[in-house]
Amino acid sequence: MSGGREHLGINLAVFAAAGQLGAALSPLYAVGLIRVIGVPMLPCALVFVIAVILIARNMLPARFVDEDRRVKSSKSGGESTPLMLRRVMWICLPITLIAMVRDATSQAIRVFLPLLVTGRGGSIEAGGTMLFAFTVMGTISNLIGGKLADMFGKKTIIFIMLALSPMFIFPAINARGWLSFVLFSLGGACIAATSPVTIAMAQERVPESRSMASSLVMGVSWGIANIAASPIGKVADHIGLELTLSFVALAPLAVAAAMIPGGIAEWKLRKTLIK
Repeated sequence: MSGGREHLGINLAVFAAAGQLGAALSPLYAVGLIRVIGVPMLPCALVFVIAVILIARNMLPARFVDEDRRVKSSKSGGESTPLMLRRVMWICLPITLIAMVRDATSQAIRVFLPLLVTGRGGSIEAGGTMLFAFTVMGTISNLIGGKLADMFGKKTIIFIMLALSPMFIFPAINARGWLSFVLFSLGGACIAATSPVTIAMAQERVPESRSMASSLVMGVSWGIANIAASPIGKVADHIGLELTLSFVALAPLAVAAAMIPGGIAEWKLRKTLIK
């Protein structure tokens, strides 16, 4: 893994990809454990988890930990926790909103994609396979998105990936067979590619509160996205699953369009400063 703050995008991409890969493999891992040791012995698997945590803790680079403490002590000063939380939330609000729409789109597809497949006469295995491919492609794209963000800029990659995702997901909803399989996978990859980029942007905006910034664009946005799955399902009951997913697929495009005025303003400011 690349070191230093200049490679924050790819470093966080590896982190996000590992988590997403773990989520994709967790059902297979759980089935394997049950078959090997049985349900009564499942708590014993925690021994392995604890061992991995302890090993990872001792391998963490101490120099980054010391640097984080120095940055926090120099910038936070005597700021109270409520005041710091409010400040971080306000600074990271635009990034958090982007993450919320992205995660809501991704979670809606994860929840309703198997239903879409089975509702068209497909098997449960086919729905599970398509969902697995959707998740794995997202894992790979995390690494690609992080690297591209370091090369071309974080805002640029977020805009491009969010604008591209509906171009794959929207036709995938109406496609059949392998074409739908490929299009859904590519659309999921575009959405997931922005995950490490938003985390990196949030951490860069408040380097003295990186943990809090990360919790906003990872935990808060993901939690709200899961809550949104219920009303999305209610809408699907009234207007149909395909039409509902079509609206969901267009949500990232709306976010990309909202980023255009800010991008134009930033470009004009840079042009003025250069002059």
